[in-house]
Amino acid sequence: MAEWAQSRLSRRRIAGTARLLPAERTAVVIFCLLLLGAALRAELYRRLWVLSLLPIGLLWLIALSLTVANLVSAVRDDGLTRAERMRKGAALPSAMVLFLLLSWVAALPERAAASVYLAMHKLELAAAIGQAGPEQAAAIPYIEGVPDGGVAIVHSPVVRPDRLSQEEQSRLTSERIRGCRRIIGGWLCDYD
Repeated sequence: MAEWAQSRLSRRRIAGTARLLPAERTAVVIFCLLLLGAALRAELYRRLWVLSLLPIGLLWLIALSLTVANLVSAVRDDGLTRAERMRKGAALPSAMVLFLLLSWVAALPERAAASVYLAMHKLELAAAIGQAGPEQAAAIPYIEGVPDGGVAIVHSPVVRPDRLSQEEQSRLTSERIRGCRRIIGGWLCDYD
């Protein structure tokens, strides 16, 4: 009889540790929403690139707010064990770090689509390179922004396009280049 009670008590302990805390459930939901937001951003990026930042930015703001609230709650809640405090405090930051580690996977479709676009417009890029000169950077438009800015595919043999001089950036895109990501055969660069 004592063994049965001991076995039941140890099963209850195991079941108690396997349950997710509300903060951990929230972290799972936020992680899934961030993945969904990244997929939505990738789709909106081609159509309305300026608006594509809105959903993911809003999700990050919510995630950061919930993280601060969970950390404060974990510190102040006296009803939690030390392990539960650690789990509650680490749940959302862990989910966000996991999302950031996996975010390069979400960027692969965008880069693959740009690489395919470049392969289909190879002659257009070759004409731009011929016009610019052999060791000069050249660009072709990829996404035209509304009302201003966009994304260009840039061939820069010497330096990363966002590190070029302001005059050179203006020659390529007629605007300032904000940032670039490597694709097959060139760079995918956002500009103002």
